[in-house]
Amino acid sequence: MPCVIAANNVNGPSLERDAMASVPAFFLLTSLAATALPANVAVAGAPAPITVQPAAQVATYHLHYRKLYDAKPFPNATLTHYANGVYRITSEGEDHYGVYVAQGNVGDQSSTIRYVSLPSPDWGNRTAYHQLTFITGTDQGSGLFVQNAITDTGEAIAQQNGTFSLTIPEASP
Repeated sequence: MPCVIAANNVNGPSLERDAMASVPAFFLLTSLAATALPANVAVAGAPAPITVQPAAQVATYHLHYRKLYDAKPFPNATLTHYANGVYRITSEGEDHYGVYVAQGNVGDQSSTIRYVSLPSPDWGNRTAYHQLTFITGTDQGSGLFVQNAITDTGEAIAQQNGTFSLTIPEASP
């Protein structure tokens, strides 16, 4: 059933306004959002395509998962941080980029890093959010991590955990 919005018309009836009032706003928005444009079509006022280039490499975490996510049962992953807040994760079944924000410094006794993956086939061309807390052991180059994740649909993934080792390039900024 269409949504009808009542309005007082001081200047007489308006066919355009009356027709639009009978169309729900969400229908218009979802119809416009679902309209696919060919890649070579420019939309007036649309922002330019985003190009993200990783900056200098600042740290690489080598992760070994003890508790895995059932949909991605890859025990080993390499998580590389770049100076401009870009990361790349690679494993047996993943290879994608995203962005991160760190709370604490690399090598601190504990630090928490929040990640948002950029849309990639790894996540069904959608985003995902991950939060990893690293607890460094006595040797400063390894320790334990705990990972919490949420898919873009709001599904909370069961907590994962494991061990890590850390490599920091000598020329790291």
